[in-house]
Amino acid sequence: MIEFNGSIDSYAEKFFLKRSRRMMEIVVFFTFLVLLPICLIISINTNYWLLTLCYLGVWVLAHLVLFIPQGKKENAKWAYRKIFFDGEYIVCENLVDKHGEFHLISEVELVIDFGYFYHIKFSFGNGRYMFICQKNLLVKGTLEEFEAIFEGKIIRKIKQNVN
Repeated sequence: MIEFNGSIDSYAEKFFLKRSRRMMEIVVFFTFLVLLPICLIISINTNYWLLTLCYLGVWVLAHLVLFIPQGKKENAKWAYRKIFFDGEYIVCENLVDKHGEFHLISEVELVIDFGYFYHIKFSFGNGRYMFICQKNLLVKGTLEEFEAIFEGKIIRKIKQNVN
């Protein structure tokens, strides 16, 4: 059994928040893009162009809202306390309300090794689309066992110092 237990540090947290924000930017962009033709058709038929301008203004505001920093309470809602591997499942327990989320190991799309942590990536629309497993939080099992589970799905993006 493999288990990562504890809170990720600020470096891994910054990575997670940046990736989450980017994913939400994409969702907001495509949501508004899909609804734009409806707004344009209504504006053309009614000759009411203020509707389109307001729509574009809301689009910009929705995008800007993503850059408002969240407080520690909000960040704690997504932060997890424990990630462990139970047979063919990856189970994640939340810090705040201790609810769990699980995915089949076979649903893992990619595991990216950043040297300091692993970024487990799932396909979009599959609940939480990524887990961060910080290597120094490993309390059960070994990194070799972890990598054996995801053989063929691991990409290494370790930056090496060149002197």
